[in-house]
Amino acid sequence: MFIYMKKKFFFMLIIFRHLFVISTFTGETSSRGTHFIVGFLEAHASCSLELWITPQVNTTLTVNVSSKTAVIHEGVGTGGSLIRVPVPISFHMTGSSRERKAISVQSSEVIVLHVRSICSSSGTSYFALPTDAINSNYCVVSYLYSLNGMAIIGVVAISDKTDIKFELPTNRNISIVYKNEIYKEGDCISETLNSYETLQIRSSDDLTGTFIKASKPITVLAGFGEFIPDRGVYTMNSVMVDQLLPSCSWGTEFMTIPVANTSVIIRVVAIEDNADIYIRTTEGKLEAFALEKSDFRDTHLQQGKSIWIESVSPIASVQITMQHMPTERPLSNILMPINLYSNSYVYATPSSSPNNYSLYIAVPEELKGNLFVDTLPLVQTGISWEICQGNRQNFSTAVMQVEPGWHRITMNSTLGFFAMLHDNGENGSFWVPLGMNSTSLLASCSSCCNLTDFSCVMKKGLGVTDSATVMYTYNYSRQTNSTESAIKITLESKEVKKPGGMHPYVLSIVISLCCAVTLVFLCILGFTIAEFYCRRDDFRNRQD
Repeated sequence: MFIYMKKKFFFMLIIFRHLFVISTFTGETSSRGTHFIVGFLEAHASCSLELWITPQVNTTLTVNVSSKTAVIHEGVGTGGSLIRVPVPISFHMTGSSRERKAISVQSSEVIVLHVRSICSSSGTSYFALPTDAINSNYCVVSYLYSLNGMAIIGVVAISDKTDIKFELPTNRNISIVYKNEIYKEGDCISETLNSYETLQIRSSDDLTGTFIKASKPITVLAGFGEFIPDRGVYTMNSVMVDQLLPSCSWGTEFMTIPVANTSVIIRVVAIEDNADIYIRTTEGKLEAFALEKSDFRDTHLQQGKSIWIESVSPIASVQITMQHMPTERPLSNILMPINLYSNSYVYATPSSSPNNYSLYIAVPEELKGNLFVDTLPLVQTGISWEICQGNRQNFSTAVMQVEPGWHRITMNSTLGFFAMLHDNGENGSFWVPLGMNSTSLLASCSSCCNLTDFSCVMKKGLGVTDSATVMYTYNYSRQTNSTESAIKITLESKEVKKPGGMHPYVLSIVISLCCAVTLVFLCILGFTIAEFYCRRDDFRNRQD
């Protein structure tokens, strides 16, 4: 009866909202900007780092790409074309460490920025948020798809003296080594970064549900890295990276993009306790479940299917698209809340690879006739549409081939639609959202913008002092002549210098023993004094 009343109450809330709340689409602008501070998660030495800059308008612009101490690129670009800026491989983050690896991108005109890491057979790309669209509170949404790698979190500081705290989830086993200390589930990691500094944390455990709170706005990246061989040594390379949305931009309505001939996993994460979540499939099937704070749940979709996700409290979701071949890495992209959809996007692709790009689109069913690519109505291109049924309205989804060059896709409406670029090049595949509505980016979940202080204990971990050398090893399996062979991989091997002086735990034990000895001494002294006075009084009484 309780579950029935709970579901009934949920649907009453949904009906009330749909009857009395005007649509939250206010597309007008997308998350483009003139200043970005970005970073690159760990990459193999053979990879190449690159920035793809797309001007918002067809005009001349000046672009400056720099680090804290050096100018990487400075020049004049031509609007209406893609600007590609190579970045030295030395700027990728390494290990679990604090470094100065941030990159600043400034432009005289509004741009859209994609950050790419390309390797010989793999790579990753993410859509960057400008500095005026980031915040100081985040919850990690990621995916750990293989035992052969690690979950990675990267933080990029915008300002000096930025205090950062990580709260590790308490609902599963987690182990992180940072600064020669071991952190477990429920622990907090604290660090202070200055501008242009980065902090990368990695673990063989899934870090989804980790809360991050900073004293000033920061950029947060999350992804997955795997081991690749390099002259007999296995090194880490990030193969899935997303820039996380601030927690206050989390939403309550999402839809997925259907992908043909491959399977899809949808991960949903809760930022608050008692998050009631409902998922509706294209067949009309309704699934209901509840999540607690930092909990997540994976839903497996059939090939070519999409779902509608709705919740009363704010949630976040990530779509993991499996590749056609078992040896290929899956693709990852953060799902945008529907209220962050924009009504205008720009995109540009290089002419050197004309057949590698596709555009995935999701638009309100009744408005697909209002969609234009440049000046051509999209409905006149002959593409096929699929319907995704939602609780509030239906969406039509489609895939179209992208012609080389610079393009603008718009919808003549105040409502928004979703657009995502698929790069299916020879160096791996990428999913890259084209943008979002920045006017409500930091106002979707105002109650989530200021997370309460963490309840975890601020400590420096369990300590790593048993050996002069610390080795972390995992089993890596690969197919060799149809037989599986185990390869031992060394993740980190470094000298651990024992801290000077006495370990804090040992010191606390010594202090406790000293206090106990002092207390016993005082008790004996008091007993002795009392005995002395008693005997003296007894002696005087006998004399009298």
